[in-house]
Amino acid sequence: MKRHWWSLFLIVGLVLGCDRPDPVDGYDPDGAVNNHPDSDIPDPFRVTLVEPGHGPVEGGTDVTIRGFGFTENMRVAFGGRFSDPTQVITVSPTRLLARVPAGEIGTVEVKLIENSGKEAYLGNAFTYDRFSIDPPSGSVTGGTFVRISSPAGELEDTDRFFLGEQELSDVHVVTASTATGRTPPSQPGSVALRVEKIDAQNLLVADAFAYYDTTDPAYGGLGGGPLDGALTVTVLNTYGRVPVADAFVLLGTGAFSPYSGRTDENGQITFSDPALRGRQVLTVAKEEFISTSVVGFDAKNATIFLEPVIPPSDPNNGQIPSTPKTVYAQVAGAVDFKDAEFEYSCNWNRQVPSPAPAGYRRAVRVFQTLRSWNIAAPASYTVYDTDTCVDGFGIPMLFAVWPGAFALVAIAGYEKDDRSDFIPVAYGVTRRLVVGPAETLNTKVVIEYQLGNRQNVSLVNAPPLVPETGPSQYRCRLFVNIGADGYVVLNDTVQTTDATPQFTYEKQMFMVGPLADAQFALMADAHNYGQYPFSQVFLTRFEDNPVIVDQFLGIPRPLAPTSTEPVLNDRFSFTPSPVTQPTFHIVKINTFPKGDAWWRLYVNGPISTFVLPDLTGFTGVPGKPAGWLYWHVQSVLVPDLSFDDFTYRYLGEKYWTSTAADGSLFTF
Repeated sequence: MKRHWWSLFLIVGLVLGCDRPDPVDGYDPDGAVNNHPDSDIPDPFRVTLVEPGHGPVEGGTDVTIRGFGFTENMRVAFGGRFSDPTQVITVSPTRLLARVPAGEIGTVEVKLIENSGKEAYLGNAFTYDRFSIDPPSGSVTGGTFVRISSPAGELEDTDRFFLGEQELSDVHVVTASTATGRTPPSQPGSVALRVEKIDAQNLLVADAFAYYDTTDPAYGGLGGGPLDGALTVTVLNTYGRVPVADAFVLLGTGAFSPYSGRTDENGQITFSDPALRGRQVLTVAKEEFISTSVVGFDAKNATIFLEPVIPPSDPNNGQIPSTPKTVYAQVAGAVDFKDAEFEYSCNWNRQVPSPAPAGYRRAVRVFQTLRSWNIAAPASYTVYDTDTCVDGFGIPMLFAVWPGAFALVAIAGYEKDDRSDFIPVAYGVTRRLVVGPAETLNTKVVIEYQLGNRQNVSLVNAPPLVPETGPSQYRCRLFVNIGADGYVVLNDTVQTTDATPQFTYEKQMFMVGPLADAQFALMADAHNYGQYPFSQVFLTRFEDNPVIVDQFLGIPRPLAPTSTEPVLNDRFSFTPSPVTQPTFHIVKINTFPKGDAWWRLYVNGPISTFVLPDLTGFTGVPGKPAGWLYWHVQSVLVPDLSFDDFTYRYLGEKYWTSTAADGSLFTF
């Protein structure tokens, strides 16, 4: 089902602003501009609060901005850098949602501009944190696996890390910009992240991590510890996280289960019985919503996000009027070459010797790093040795980039005259760049290193290739992870049908100089040309050479029902993963061929057989569709996550190490 960006964005804003009165007494005369200096009456257009008030330098934090006099199509700037206008929405005259652009470490003002050009400010409104922690919330029991990032590369092996007064365990400083660890137990509430240096200097980020004792207040799911006689279920609408009253809730799979009922006006229901212990199956259903089940969990609390079959009405068809879908920035600067010690020029010969091979010409391709390896890279900008050189400046370049925090990468070499081939020879990287939407960034990238590193990759326990049904090939793609600056996304994809796949990557970057805190990353898979079945592994950082990729999940091939095997006793089964055990499975049942969603299930990783709960005889719930349906099963591995601590946050691919999927037609 298509989701509109504003609906998902509204979720975060409503969570942040839920059940809070609009600010009336929060006006800060030192922060919000009055615009009437001769009057004691505050201007009706003003900013009073930004929440949350801090986030990572790479941007992406969704904030609620409160104040008065807000109108449609407002512009929002953080420290002078504007948010993408496609990600700004006015909820009411007193509340506005925005996504924070990338920035530099420190505290900045927030500025709003209305259509007439009138401006309002709030000083010291948002802080770009020196360190960030992901995920930023977890259970009071501790043990949440977290990654700590230092955009400035300040981490050292001797650092100690604390949440509140408790020290993280299993800490590993991976690079100067990344560390990992597990959270200590704590009381509910927000605590500071403290990095203690060997010289006893303490570096602090306030309210960096939030502990919860039930389920994640922003991302729902499971929590509260093992089931011990009582289960509390909260049902919220996916759009806006508002309570869903009168939803049918069933504990168990049978129509005669003693544990069933309807949610109250707060979207809640509690089942109490001393016998309620151990792993359970929970189902929530209501007409005009997609039925949802959680299979094989052991937790005292469950917050279920119920998605409407038809999303909220959208009079603008998903677009803010008069606003483009994407607002690019641009880089204006130059490409230069390191000529000698501390000397730079347009002399290509030191890095890319002449003459070029027959049919080729010398060229430099310049591109930006990306927030994720799994998105299409914008086209690179190319300069040639025939382009004009400006003395003391370099070869000028001007091209569009995506706004954010990133690095510029320049690969120099020989390009075939028809651009069908490129032989890389040397490279340069410029780090820690930030640009906002519609801004121009002036910078330079210097070619100073030869490409000569070699990386070997071996795939172990990958699912076997099956020419008749797929997967059809093994594939591996190499990247460079440079922390807050994102990924260097290259076209280094290698494919093979060898039974024991091995890959060698020549002419790679060395992790020195500007890349001293970087590491290689990769995606490897057994694929079927974009179709089912497939199995993928993601390594976001590694330093081994050769690196062994052995965390493949087995493909969950449907055993029953299939197109030739009808459903028997509402039982579904698929092949278990033979080596690596998934954390959970996502099962989606849709109509075919329309593809309308009917049921969603989140299934504990060790389980490969489940019974679809019987809702026959209950009123106000969707019935079984007639005709053909298609069930998709996707297995997911999230390292260090227990299914009993599952939240909807972990449906995001950035937390996954492995995934595999397949599906089949069937009928009831």
